[in-house]
Amino acid sequence: MKAAAFVAVVLLSAKVASAQPGMTEPAPLPPAPAPVAPQASEDQLSENTALALSIGGTVVPWVMFLAAANSDSDGDTLATVGAIGTMFGPSLGHWYAHDILSRGLGLRALGVGAAFTGAMVALTECPLFSEEECHESAAPAVLLIAGAGLYIAGTIDDIATAPGEARQYNRDHSLALVPTVTGHSGGLTVVGSF
Repeated sequence: MKAAAFVAVVLLSAKVASAQPGMTEPAPLPPAPAPVAPQASEDQLSENTALALSIGGTVVPWVMFLAAANSDSDGDTLATVGAIGTMFGPSLGHWYAHDILSRGLGLRALGVGAAFTGAMVALTECPLFSEEECHESAAPAVLLIAGAGLYIAGTIDDIATAPGEARQYNRDHSLALVPTVTGHSGGLTVVGSF
């Protein structure tokens, strides 16, 4: 019986919660501050440096290779270094932007493979020291031209896309101050991508 009386007292004393007429309305939240632009950090890469590395990595090896080819002296080492440089030099801007295997490098490798295949087909059709009649087809010439085209396209691609790679690296590795507003407080939060 005591329990029933207790429940009755609790039920009778309960009221519907409502706002009192004299209470003030809650203050609206202040407007959110404008976002702060990403802060440049020490790890930011220069798009101009990436472009300069790709252009320099293209021009210097070609000059070395052509100088050695036109030289009367024995420039085999210079020609070899220049030839290898023409393969990897245009990718210097991408390597600066931490992109090791660029599309341009892949195109140049494919071009070397096509040219090598064309040379092998030409040698099988017409051996160097054979006295037999040669039966040449157009395949070696097509493969050599396609290889040269891929090599040139890969070089141009690496030069043209080097600044974009540096820009993408900066976007992927940046810090920003972002305004944060909650029901009780506000402030700034450091946000970054790595």
